[in-house]
Amino acid sequence: MKEDKFNTNLISIKDRLNEAVAHIKGKRIAKTQKSIASMLEINEVTLSRALNGNEDYLTESFLKKFADIFEFNENWLLVGKGDMLNTTKIKGNNNLNNTGNVGGNILNNSNSQSKCLADSIEILKNIIEEKDELLKAKDEIINSKDEIINLLKEQLKK
Repeated sequence: MKEDKFNTNLISIKDRLNEAVAHIKGKRIAKTQKSIASMLEINEVTLSRALNGNEDYLTESFLKKFADIFEFNENWLLVGKGDMLNTTKIKGNNNLNNTGNVGGNILNNSNSQSKCLADSIEILKNIIEEKDELLKAKDEIINSKDEIINLLKEQLKK
């Protein structure tokens, strides 16, 4: 009986974690699992396994770290009690509370969050560079096809 209760709790934790990730994406704090994993300083596969409910990855320490970095209510994430969003004061800022914008104060004095932001920026730069290379390759293909079309038109005129 205890095992069934544990499995049910794992499912609930998995659902809450997925809800939290959807909230993060919806608020555009992070757009992809890869960027969320980067902010957590974990491998994307680790995050994926936790989101799929794998109990080896869905650990209390992982959930506490997730709640801390993205400013979710730890109690809600772990046991489903209370509000999803952390309604306590944000660390390092006595005048701001986080009732509606998870991660809104990501640029606080925390070195961990600053590093996560820097990592996210680096990932975005890499994505932009990859997209630029793809665009250049497509432009070359288009130019090449234009040249072929012009050659074929000349051949038809003869």
